[in-house]
Amino acid sequence: MNRRLLSGAVAFAIVIGLFANCSSKKKDDSSTNLLLFFLLDQLSGNCASVTKSTGGTVYSATGLTVPKGGCNASTLQTGLYTIDPATAVTAVGTGYDALKAVYDANSSSCSALSTAVTNSKNAVTTTTVTAQQTALTSGNTGCTTVGSGRLDSGKMSNVFICKDTASVTAVKALSSYITTSSVATDMATSLADLKTAATSGTSTTGFTASAIAAMKAYGPTELAVFSGANYNAWITAILNSGVPCAKVIAADASLKSVLASVYGGSLPTATPLTTTDGAAVTAVVTTSLKCGYGSGFTAVPATGLGTASAACPSTYTQF
Repeated sequence: MNRRLLSGAVAFAIVIGLFANCSSKKKDDSSTNLLLFFLLDQLSGNCASVTKSTGGTVYSATGLTVPKGGCNASTLQTGLYTIDPATAVTAVGTGYDALKAVYDANSSSCSALSTAVTNSKNAVTTTTVTAQQTALTSGNTGCTTVGSGRLDSGKMSNVFICKDTASVTAVKALSSYITTSSVATDMATSLADLKTAATSGTSTTGFTASAIAAMKAYGPTELAVFSGANYNAWITAILNSGVPCAKVIAADASLKSVLASVYGGSLPTATPLTTTDGAAVTAVVTTSLKCGYGSGFTAVPATGLGTASAACPSTYTQF
């Protein structure tokens, strides 16, 4: 993805340069160079998604290979926060409709799930959402999720009903995004422990030693799949019925590829992924790369289980 964007940026800069050369006067090309440097800068680096405890003293960071230009709330914080129950009900309806469409497209193997989704949609009403809202307390705990999320511009995201506008602001303030040159470096303790855990599980995942050595944090490719209706239909099936609805994965090459890179062949046996798929992965992808900081943060030592977490660099700011 970055290579395609980089090619576009360079081409854009070349066009600007050619246009400038049409002038009869020789002009300073510093502005063109600055634009190119800016575009290249936005395509470099990594991103840490940081959440703050409701007490405001402990910060937990998760590493992503999202470049600097996409490391921001407007790109990554896509949930809907509302204080209007009717708005929440309408938004959640689009999410349930999207899940049902996926199940219906996969015929009889997912028919029971299609019916369950319809029932779940009908159970979310202004009355039930208003009851959720009434039970909330204003502040940074004053929002809660409704239903299975919404579908907006082709992407699934959470829907939150909040006590009031102040709660919306307070809850959003618990999250931030920090650009960094390398999350692999910043979160080296976590990465090493995750690699150890992956090495011990190769008999079920099928991952090769070279793929584990190349382990990386998830990024734009994985985020695009995770926000898709197919992935959300698959994970909803797993969480609510234990049935993986295998046809959803079989019909989506991108979904199958991402799941293979994260889980290899370790998913339920009814899922069309095996250790052969895991062995074909060139770089294992992790969604669990992490570090922490702030008053009260306690490091978790490496145990070979992939749960280790050390202190983030001092450049990770408090907010």
